[in-house]
Amino acid sequence: MRIYLVSLLFLLQYGLQAQTADSVKIAGKVEPDSGVTWVPDKADMRLVPYHEGENIYLTHVNTDGTFSLSVAVNNTGLYDLKYKGYKVSLLLTPTEPICQVIIKTDAKQEVHLMKISGSRENDAYRIFKRESVAFRDLMRDIKTECATNEKNCAVKFKKQMAQQNELMEYLKMGYKGTYTANVLAGLGEMPDITVSAPVLAQMQAGFFEAANLADTLLYRTPDLNNKISAYLDFVADTSASARIQFIEQLMNRVKGKKEAQKGLLTALFNNFLDDYREPYIQSLVQWANSQAALSNDQPVLAAKIKLVANLLPGLPAPDVTGENLNQQTQNLLATAKSNRLTALIFWESDCPHCRKAMPDFIRLYQQYHAKGLEVFAVSLDSNKDKWKQFIAKNQLPWTNIVLPDNSSAHADYFIQYTPTVVLIDNKGYIIKRFMSVDDLGKNIAAVLR
Repeated sequence: MRIYLVSLLFLLQYGLQAQTADSVKIAGKVEPDSGVTWVPDKADMRLVPYHEGENIYLTHVNTDGTFSLSVAVNNTGLYDLKYKGYKVSLLLTPTEPICQVIIKTDAKQEVHLMKISGSRENDAYRIFKRESVAFRDLMRDIKTECATNEKNCAVKFKKQMAQQNELMEYLKMGYKGTYTANVLAGLGEMPDITVSAPVLAQMQAGFFEAANLADTLLYRTPDLNNKISAYLDFVADTSASARIQFIEQLMNRVKGKKEAQKGLLTALFNNFLDDYREPYIQSLVQWANSQAALSNDQPVLAAKIKLVANLLPGLPAPDVTGENLNQQTQNLLATAKSNRLTALIFWESDCPHCRKAMPDFIRLYQQYHAKGLEVFAVSLDSNKDKWKQFIAKNQLPWTNIVLPDNSSAHADYFIQYTPTVVLIDNKGYIIKRFMSVDDLGKNIAAVLR
């Protein structure tokens, strides 16, 4: 997967920023298993923040296996500490100036254990994350059973919901003063279920009730996004009116605080795009169009939503022009209008996700080409020789082009990663833009059927 910035505006938002804050020291040691001698190597320790716009930290492991780095921390935030392809998530907060890390390696110096030691913040967060997995399983069970037996569903799950809230209360009291207790425990609470009303209706009404969406600290971990996914996957009314109402109700709960508005809107936007929730993307665009002040309050997010608004089903597909293997100019729309269905694929030869998906693309092309499917593959390679070699080696049978340096296709199609696939009809209109590679086959089949 290769990440692309859509415009200079986004670069300004996400670029690394200088920070002035309290310093938190991360210290630890790489310890080999008993009887194994650790040999120093060139592997680095990398600390990557979850929150956008903050620094990435890098340090070397000393010859004795020890390492340390100091991190500027304004507020509690989530980070990934990465070493040799292994990682552990950790919360850093000014209230804990030292964070100890234990790393164990085997005889081949491969990591088999990486954990945080002696941190109340991270102990509480580890419990919360563990229970979040169990909570998602509970939501799946509720959706399945309530669909067939609403009354028994209420009786059965009333106790389990109460146990969920008891656990959150335990975190609040047992880890008082931590980020998990102060911020996340409210996110984990659920409404009390009664047997006198439909369970899903009660869940829809109270799913986010205990979460303080106006608290900007809530947006410094992915946990709100995880709860949004649980709601949309298992609880939500997915009708068009309910989708708009869901967005409006959540946005109203930030109480006019611009930073919280930015955090919540970012969480919704990313969730809808990353999980390919195209109907919700449409609803978010509709909601944004009704917000006169959005461009002034949140200009970057407003610009993103505006770009996405041009890529919804039923809208004209922006044309894409490039050179094929014979250095001839080819156009997307000319290809689309000559075929029943065109799959526009943005890819790159050194993108591992692209290489993994390529056999599926070839299989679908072979299966549906005679029925009217064409593939218009747009390479984002800067090295044309590598592009040509990959095509020859994999015998890619469709239209292949490479973009010129001045192409606006990245922005036109909001390319955040590769591969990205767009389905276009024979009149040059978008059928589907936001879909996973796994769903491509069924979408092609549905159109050509």
